[in-house]
Amino acid sequence: MDNSNHILNQILKDEKKEEKPTLIEFVNRTYEAYINTLNNEKENTYLNQEDPRSGGKIEYLHPNEIGLRFENKSIFFGNCKRNLFFKLTGAIKSDTQLSEVEAIERNNLVKEQWKRKFEFLGLLEQEEEKNIEVSFKKLGDIKIHTTSDGIIKDFVAGRESTLLIKPLNDSAFVIKDKVFSEKGSPMWEHIAEAAILMFAHKRQVKLLYVGKNNSETYKEYQIGSEGGFITINGEIRTDIPARNMYKEFDAIVCMFNENLIPPRDYPRPRSLSPEEINEYVKYGTISGYRDENEYLNGKEYEAFRCTVCKYKTLCNSISDGWLNKE
Repeated sequence: MDNSNHILNQILKDEKKEEKPTLIEFVNRTYEAYINTLNNEKENTYLNQEDPRSGGKIEYLHPNEIGLRFENKSIFFGNCKRNLFFKLTGAIKSDTQLSEVEAIERNNLVKEQWKRKFEFLGLLEQEEEKNIEVSFKKLGDIKIHTTSDGIIKDFVAGRESTLLIKPLNDSAFVIKDKVFSEKGSPMWEHIAEAAILMFAHKRQVKLLYVGKNNSETYKEYQIGSEGGFITINGEIRTDIPARNMYKEFDAIVCMFNENLIPPRDYPRPRSLSPEEINEYVKYGTISGYRDENEYLNGKEYEAFRCTVCKYKTLCNSISDGWLNKE
């Protein structure tokens, strides 16, 4: 077999190093370079390195692009507005790692497996096309392109719910304890997404966490609303008023209409006060006795979202408040 014209053979010949990478290393390296050039994927938009909305009029957002601040709390959960603004205005970001793409693909596979289980029993319907993009008065011309996994018929509870499936690493002790345990709670960063879906489709949301490593691991939470507050399994959460979600909408409209970089939603790396540490422990942002003691002894705290943000360098180079983009 003549391999002289194969792309990897040509790269090998061009390599100046005496120690050549292995074939598998070449495969990973080449594919990673390839995915960082993709911009026109219609079917698998997660492969696009530039958001198709970037640089134009913002006509829609996804529920998972919006975060939420709890009432009278310093803690913010979910996607920050700066990340959203930078992404949709074409700011320079760090390259996508191959592991990120493969993690998305694994999550999609797990979700499809669970959807097939529901479909097998005729319990799952898809949203009608006309209901995929929903208007909110507070967002003006910007619509919400929903991330619903379908409509699930819950004969046990006697209702239909919007299904939202979230695969999680069920091998991680913190996740097992926080989410999958008997006294577990939802990941707070998913509350805004679930609440937006709930109001968009005018029905409760069944938030289903499933294990990525063990398909038999799952935990469900029912997200609703009562008296202007979000409810979790029927419990009214007075620290999560629906109006806080609409405050986020107001800020999003302002930043895009006025072309203003919004304030940071997460703090810069810094030491926390004892009061802040107690609050972070309460909501699971800091977990474990050892971690709590380290922060009490002055260790700097950096939000996980900031550590993985592709616009971290840009964000850290500017001040924390509202800024003119120019």
